[in-house]
Parts: sequence; structure tokens; C-alpha cells
Amino acid sequence: MAFDFAFTFANGNLKTTLLLFLIKAIALFNTNEREEAIMRVKELAAGPSVDQVACLVVVAYLQVQVGTIALNNKFYSEAVETLTAAVRASDFFAKLPIHTMYEEFTVLFGWDLKSLWQSANRQLCMVLLRTGKYGQGLELYRFMMEASDEATKASTRAWFDAYDAASPASYLLLDR
Repeated sequence: MAFDFAFTFANGNLKTTLLLFLIKAIALFNTNEREEAIMRVKELAAGPSVDQVACLVVVAYLQVQVGTIALNNKFYSEAVETLTAAVRASDFFAKLPIHTMYEEFTVLFGWDLKSLWQSANRQLCMVLLRTGKYGQGLELYRFMMEASDEATKASTRAWFDAYDAASPASYLLLDR
């Protein structure tokens, strides 16, 4: 009801209308209607005159959340599938300043858009390692390191240092 009321004040402004649709989808996601929310954003992205990057950012962020939940619940196949989709979406905008372009998502929802690409790749790498796909995990890790600036490389190394040292693959990832 609140969204319907808000749309009356959009006055046909496409940017405002898109933002309201995206917020509505995020609200739906936050009520555990995850698949429905992602589907709605994907359908919205297929429309004419829509900010495709905004839709990709929202889809990627939501997919990282779904993938992380699946990873934490040990639903590894679902985690790989969802996080792979998030990585593909985030690769498109990895070099764009999405954290400033879409800061309303940070303000409204506390999203960390600056590290979205990095988060998607890290989570996918983690699930690949946990499922014994060491070659794919190592390949993804090396891709992340090659594509990153020095600060991101240091952050990624530190993140993987925290990875379970008992893991058979942990020694492969740490560039020392």
C-alpha cells in the first residue's frame, strides 16, 4: 500500500519510479520472498528505458545474499549456482563507481556496494574450495588477484588467511 501511494508522487519520473520498484523488490526479498524478488528485478531490467546497471547491481547484491545463506546452510550446489550468477552480473560493473552511482542503496539498506564484486568472487571461491573444486577455486582466486588493485589484493589475502588453515587448498591460495 505504501509503495502504491509513493508511486502517485513519482509524477512519471523514470528514475524515481525505477527506484521505487527496486526498493519494493528489496522489501519483498527481506520478507524471505527471495526468488520472487530477484525475478521481479530481472523482469524490470528487460523493460525499455530502464537503468540496466541499477537492476544488475540489485540482482547481484541479492544473489550474493542468497548464495551466502546457501553456503552457510551447506547447500553447496545452490550456493555455486547463485554466486556464479552474482559474479557474472558484478563483472559487468566491477570497474564502475556503483557505490556513488547508487548510494541510495547504501543509505536505505546499509549495502556495501564498493566491495560487491569482491564479495561475490570471495564467496564463490569459498564455496568452490569447500566442495573440493580446488582448481576452480584457485583459478578464481588468481583472477581476483590479477583484476584487483593493491589495496584489494591485500584485503583478499587477509580474508583468505582467515580461511580454515586445515583446508587442503588453503596453502594454494596464499601468495607469499
